[in-house]
Amino acid sequence: MASIQSKLLIAAMNLTWQKSFLTTGKRLRARIAKDRRKGPFCPPASVYRKAVVHQSTRHGWTVYTIALPDADLGRHVLYLHGGAYVFQIGPLHFGYAMRLCRVLRCPITIPIYPLAPEHTYRDVFPALVEIYRELLGRHDPGKLMVTGDSAGGGMALALLQCLKAEKLPQPRDLVLISPWLDATLADPAAAAMESKDPILALPGLIQAGRMYAGGDDPATPLCSPIHGDLAGLGRVSVFIGTRDLFWPDCRRLHARMTTEIGAAIETFEYPGLFHSWPLCPLPETRAAMNQILQVMQR
Repeated sequence: MASIQSKLLIAAMNLTWQKSFLTTGKRLRARIAKDRRKGPFCPPASVYRKAVVHQSTRHGWTVYTIALPDADLGRHVLYLHGGAYVFQIGPLHFGYAMRLCRVLRCPITIPIYPLAPEHTYRDVFPALVEIYRELLGRHDPGKLMVTGDSAGGGMALALLQCLKAEKLPQPRDLVLISPWLDATLADPAAAAMESKDPILALPGLIQAGRMYAGGDDPATPLCSPIHGDLAGLGRVSVFIGTRDLFWPDCRRLHARMTTEIGAAIETFEYPGLFHSWPLCPLPETRAAMNQILQVMQR
């Protein structure tokens, strides 16, 4: 059962109609324009106070690596942020990264990838594969973890499919937080979930998926990795709430990987929780962080 804090947050989101900007394509485009006027996001001051932050430029992207002073430099995490492929990284994403730093005690690399509609998935994966290849040059793949939330979760699963195609070693673990697995959102079960989700709405998400696809079919596996090759990937763990519009697709992913392929996947379903709740300071977030730690320690 969801905590009191979670229930209060859901009530506040419903009261303020949190998902209004996703209810039409016009509202989505207006929010994207507003997002761009903010300028590029960088880590909040709190991150600089608590961690060592290294900023670099890789393949034309800004890339941040954050680490606590006592980090285990043998292990490493690659984190891909959410934002429907169209919105910039924000404080909640950096907050999630800092929680991982504290719990896993290892550095985290955060690429600031280009956004749709100015860019498409075709601009993302060549550079992302090279960034992963550079991490392989410094770390044993058995000590690498890839994680992503929402759109970043879909991108992370697609990245592992790219690594397989490139015959590169898989990371030890892939941890997906409320992943967006199918850009088409064509499953009728997603429509049935829309009224229960306090954050996500179908019209804006479908439009964002088309922007990211850039004229290609949004069902292409790099945009919708649930349709891709799921065999031979690193060990997959999924964290999803039962009030998340993406919950049905996470169940489809679990079924495909276990029944059709026999691959390693573990799905942690949190009753009553909303989209990407581990980015928020909630009791359930502490539980999820402990489970991620257990995954990494296996």
